[in-house]
Amino acid sequence: MLAISRILEMEGTASWDTIKYLGIPLFKLTPRVSHWLPLLDKLKGRIQAWGVNWLNPAGKTVLIKAVLSSLPIYQNSILFSLKATTQKIDSILRRFLWEGGKQNERKLHLVGWDRIKKPYSEGSLQIKDVSLQNLALGSKILWRLVSGKKLGAIKS
Repeated sequence: MLAISRILEMEGTASWDTIKYLGIPLFKLTPRVSHWLPLLDKLKGRIQAWGVNWLNPAGKTVLIKAVLSSLPIYQNSILFSLKATTQKIDSILRRFLWEGGKQNERKLHLVGWDRIKKPYSEGSLQIKDVSLQNLALGSKILWRLVSGKKLGAIKS
C-alpha cells in the first residue's frame, strides 16, 4: 500500500480501503455502489441547482446530452461501473427528462427509456446509454493492456 502511495506521490497509510486519486476512487476490495455515490450526488446536485421546471423536454434533452451524460465519462473511462450504478444514473436522467428539477411530484413518463436512447434515424432522441458507454471506455483500456500499448499514451 505504501508503495502505491509513493508511486502516485501522495500521502498513504498502511491500512486503507478506499483512497481518491485525481478524483477517482481507488479501492483494494470489491467495488461497491458506495464508491460511485459522489458521482451520483454530483448529478443530482446539478439538477437541483438548475431547478429547470421551466424548460421544455427539448431543452432538458440538450442539458442531458451536453452536461449530464458527460459527467460519468471520466470515472467510467478508468473504472467499470456496477450495473446498479448505471441503472441509477439512467434513473436520474430519466426522472430529470420527464419530471424536471426541484419539484418532487411524480409525472407520467410518456415514452420508454429504451426508446429514448435509440438513434435519430429511428425517430428518437439518441441519448447515450451509460452502460454501453462504460463498457466501451473500459474495453478501450483493456485493449491497450492486452495489445501492449502504454496507458499513458491514450489518445481519443
